[in-house]
Amino acid sequence: MKKFLVLLLVLAALAPAFADDAKVLPKGVFRLSFVFASNTYDESYDANGDLAAATYGEISALSLGTAVEFGITDQITAAIQWTPAYVVSSTVETPPVPGDANVNGLMDLFVGAKFQILGANGFIKNDIFRVAFAPGALIPLPDNTDWAAEFANAIGGDPYKLASPSIQAMGLGFRAYFDWVLSKMFYLNLYNQTIFYLPVTKAGFATAEAEYEYGYKLTFEVEPHFDYSFSDKVSVSVGVPATFTMKPEVVVGGVGQDNASYILTASPSASVFVMTFIPFEFKAGYTLPLLGKNADAASTLVLQLKTFLKF
Repeated sequence: MKKFLVLLLVLAALAPAFADDAKVLPKGVFRLSFVFASNTYDESYDANGDLAAATYGEISALSLGTAVEFGITDQITAAIQWTPAYVVSSTVETPPVPGDANVNGLMDLFVGAKFQILGANGFIKNDIFRVAFAPGALIPLPDNTDWAAEFANAIGGDPYKLASPSIQAMGLGFRAYFDWVLSKMFYLNLYNQTIFYLPVTKAGFATAEAEYEYGYKLTFEVEPHFDYSFSDKVSVSVGVPATFTMKPEVVVGGVGQDNASYILTASPSASVFVMTFIPFEFKAGYTLPLLGKNADAASTLVLQLKTFLKF
């Protein structure tokens, strides 16, 4: 049981959302984002924080995502984020049943609204500090996987699904943002995401139906961020967020699995914004694991394209 739970914890690394700040969209501005993520690992941090070979050898996955955001007012942005949306291709080097195993499937939707409390366009005007708050919900999409059929496929030597990339639990919580604007070209961003998961009853590959309690997921991030404008039409940004994520042990059928986890990563990224007939921003980032416990040392390449429209 614990091995499968470790795999599920790793799949969270497929969602290395780029560091966000306390800015909101101007009123009437629509932003559509497209995301591509490539994730690979063959080592994991054990319960002592030491690196060891991953349980299932090398695991890799490709995923796609998208997000839709709209500036309702100059202080409020509504958002539906599906990043990643779908794990379209994945491989598991040494699955529990020898053969062609994958972890493909749909991920969760984040639905929420972001309120700029403090800032140049906030409810409270301030040019030095920006503070924003975003309540929201993580909504799992239906997973109609027939796990008995997947197990039969594995035994029969056919390709099979080993796990879903979503834990299938509803999450409720918030995101909080703080920017300290030190100059026109530089600011320091602090970020927190807190999600509390509702219990969910489900089955899995070679596991009976049971109630799963995932508890919570806490994410803390600090990012120095640099902006430079070449002209009124072209600007670049560089950031190096350090992200710490922690989770309690998962409880299955009332029994704790002794797998509380944390991981610290660094995710250098760079972007270019171009003002054209349809303004766009292209961003590339790479996530590197630094230390952890009961978590996989996954490296992730993320490419993101944002387009902007004014209504």
